[in-house]
Amino acid sequence: MPDSTTQPARRFRGLLIRREVWLPSWRLVLVLFLVFAGTGLLAIRGLCQFLSQNIRVGGTVLVMEGWPPDFVVEATVAEFRRGGYERILVTGGAIPKGRPLSEWKSYAEVGATTLRRLGVPADRVIPIPGGEVDRDRTFDSALELRHWMMREGGIPSVIQVVTCGPHARRTRMMFQAALGSGTQVGMIAVPDPAYPAEHWWINSIGFRETIAETVAYTYARFWFRAPESKESTAGKTGSNGIR
Repeated sequence: MPDSTTQPARRFRGLLIRREVWLPSWRLVLVLFLVFAGTGLLAIRGLCQFLSQNIRVGGTVLVMEGWPPDFVVEATVAEFRRGGYERILVTGGAIPKGRPLSEWKSYAEVGATTLRRLGVPADRVIPIPGGEVDRDRTFDSALELRHWMMREGGIPSVIQVVTCGPHARRTRMMFQAALGSGTQVGMIAVPDPAYPAEHWWINSIGFRETIAETVAYTYARFWFRAPESKESTAGKTGSNGIR
């Protein structure tokens, strides 16, 4: 017969049974805490650099978002001069405040004018104004760009987009969704001189921009859906008439 000492204790006709359970010691709990805390800190430290995605694909079409600060415009001029691009296409929606007092009615027009005054030939800069929208503005601007390209002969196989720092990863996602899988979207993330990307939390501007873009990227990554009226055009691939 089996040794009774090896049998688990039972009560109430076997409805309850006592078994030996192994639990983590405080040492193991401490080790796990340190591992997860260290991993979390490393992830937070690299958050701005993760969002500031840089992918170079070449091509002859350079696209600049028109709303970022002047340091992005200056970086775009430098990229245009050394990159052998044929033109700069400037996107951007309607200016939300002060349009009756402004000569320019959209960020695309403001960005294009700034590029020209910094020395880019006027005929090489083309503003592509977007509409007045209160959500998904980056996607809407990319969709306006798509419509313009289709009217001008087709969507290129590659484009290079310039924007500011941590806005880059979300921008690439929205442009890719609008232009379709037949176009490879490159990205140049221009770092903000106000703060170092690797220490974004030590500066109020860096903290605000990185946290805001983290929230926006999370929304775009998991919850964004193209408006139903626009999905039919955003999901298709145009001809490669522009290189």
